[in-house]
Amino acid sequence: MKYSEFFISTLKEAPGEEENESLKLMLRSGLLRKVAAGVYCYLPVGYKVLNKIENILRQEIKSLKANEILCPNLVPLELSLKEDDKEENFCFKDRSGRGFALGTSYERMIFDILKGEIKSYKTLPVMFYCIENEFRDERRPKAGLLRSREFRTLNLFSFNKSKEEVLLSIDKIHKALEKFFKKLDISVVKARNDFSIKGDVSYCDFIIDFENGEYNYITCKECGYISGKDYTPTKIDYMKEDKELNVIEKISTPNIRTIEELVSFLQTSPSKFAKTLIYKVEGKSVAVMVRGDREVNENKVKEYLKASCIELADDKTILEVTGAQVGFAGPVGLKTDLLLVDNEIPNMRNIIVGANDTGYHLVNVNYGRDFDGEVGDFRNITDKDTCPVCGSQIEIKRGIKIASIYKSNDEIKIKYRDEKGEETNVLAVLLSVGISRMIWAVSENKYDDKGIIWPFEIAPFEVVIVPVSVKDELQVKVAHEIYNKLKEKGMDVLLDDRDERAGVKFNDADLLGIPVRITIGKKINDGFVELKFRNENASKDVKIEDFYGEIEAFLLK
Repeated sequence: MKYSEFFISTLKEAPGEEENESLKLMLRSGLLRKVAAGVYCYLPVGYKVLNKIENILRQEIKSLKANEILCPNLVPLELSLKEDDKEENFCFKDRSGRGFALGTSYERMIFDILKGEIKSYKTLPVMFYCIENEFRDERRPKAGLLRSREFRTLNLFSFNKSKEEVLLSIDKIHKALEKFFKKLDISVVKARNDFSIKGDVSYCDFIIDFENGEYNYITCKECGYISGKDYTPTKIDYMKEDKELNVIEKISTPNIRTIEELVSFLQTSPSKFAKTLIYKVEGKSVAVMVRGDREVNENKVKEYLKASCIELADDKTILEVTGAQVGFAGPVGLKTDLLLVDNEIPNMRNIIVGANDTGYHLVNVNYGRDFDGEVGDFRNITDKDTCPVCGSQIEIKRGIKIASIYKSNDEIKIKYRDEKGEETNVLAVLLSVGISRMIWAVSENKYDDKGIIWPFEIAPFEVVIVPVSVKDELQVKVAHEIYNKLKEKGMDVLLDDRDERAGVKFNDADLLGIPVRITIGKKINDGFVELKFRNENASKDVKIEDFYGEIEAFLLK
C-alpha cells in the first residue's frame, strides 16, 4: 500500500483530557477517534490492527474444529444478562412493547437456541464460537478500549458428554490461547476462577499485570498458587477466643450505622464487631454475616447457594426482615429465609452486632448461644491472610482480564439422550476473549516516547519503505523495486511516497509502530540502504541484495 492511497491521520499531540499514555499514542497514531465517552471509531490503521488480531485468534479457534456462528446484536431481554447484571444493559422496548437489549452476553441466547438442536449423544462433543460487538452501559467509561461501552469479543461454547471430554476440551482451549498470546508477544498470568486450590489450572482468567487494573488476584511465591481474589478460599487463621460468655446487652447507638462510626463511638477495634448484610437471592432473603473488618465475597455466596444472581436487598426488604432501618441488621431475631455465617464468627466471643432495632446495637452476642446459621467461607481474602494451599504469606496484585475460561451457571440447561436413552444435561465450557482489549494490552506493554512498538504479526504494516527524496529518480526507482519484491513475498508493506521531509516520515513510522523501516537515501548510489528495526535504537547500512535476509533473520529472533 502506498501512503498516498491509504488514509493515515497522525497527531502531534493527543487531546488534553486523556491521561492514559497508550490511549494517547493510539489517538496520535490514528488508530482511534473518540465519538463519546466509552465509544470509539476505528480509523483504517486501527481497523487493520483489530482485523489482524481477530484473524490470528480465529485461526487458533478453527484449529479446535469449532463451528463459527453469527449472533444478532439485538437480544430479547429475557435472554440477555442475568438479573444482577441487567442494569449494565442498553435496554429498550420495540413498538409492540417487547423488551430488548443490545448484546452484552450471548450465553443465554446460545443456550436457548441449542437446547432445541442438541438432542442426542451422537452430536457431542461440539464447539461453537462467535465474534461479535458487545455493549455495556459502563457507569464510568475510561482508559479507552479498556473500559468502553462497545467492544469486540470472541465467545466460544464447548458442549460435552462427560468430565473427561470437558478436561480434554479445556486442555485444547488452553493450548490454542497460548499460541495466540505468543503470536501477540504478550505475557499473561493464569488466575484460577473456580475456587479450586489443587490440580492443574483449568478454569481461569488470563491476566496482564497493570498497576491501575480493576482485576485483583492473589499470588503465593512459596507454592506458586495464583487465583482471582473473588475466587480465593480463605483459611481460618483466627484462633478461637478463650473468654467467658458475657450477658447480652442492648445499647443505644443513635444515628450510628457504619462500622467506622461504631468503632469511634465505642472506642474499640473493627474486629470486635460483626456486620450483617441482607441480600435477595432468586426470590429469597439471605443474610450474610462477616467480621467487622471483613468484606462479603458475593461470588462465594453465589457458589454456596448455587445461585445465578445475587443483589443487595432494598430498604423495604431490610425493614421487613429486621424491623429496622438500614445499618442496624443483626443475627438475633432476624427474619430472613437464610442466615449465612462466615467461619470466623464461631471463634469470636462477645461480639457487637446490630439489634434489628433502629438506633440500637447488641453487645456480648455469641454464636451458638444467641443465634445459629449455616457456617462457611463467605469473606474476601486480604493481604493479611495466608495462602490457602501452603499457609505462606500472599501478595495481592492488580491487572486486566483479557480472557476467561469458565463454567456456565445459567439456569437454561441443554439436555440430550445418552447411549442408554436417558435424558441428561450437557456439560458446558465457555471461553471469552476481549479482542478490543488486546489492542490495549499490546500497546500498554510495548511503547516508548516515540510511539507504539507493535509485534510483527499485528502491526498495521510490517515494513515501511522511505525514500528520503521523492524527487530523486534512483531513490524512487529502488523504493518501488523493494516494495514490489516484498509484496511478492507476501509482506504487508507501506511505501511512504509523500513529498515530506525525512524527519517527518521517520517520526510517523515510529509513531505507527511499524516493525521494519527501510530508508533509501544518498547511499543508494553505492548500493546501500538503511535498515532500522522499531524495537532497536540503532540503524545499519546493508547492501541492497542483503536487506531481505536481514529481515528474515530479524523475524527468527
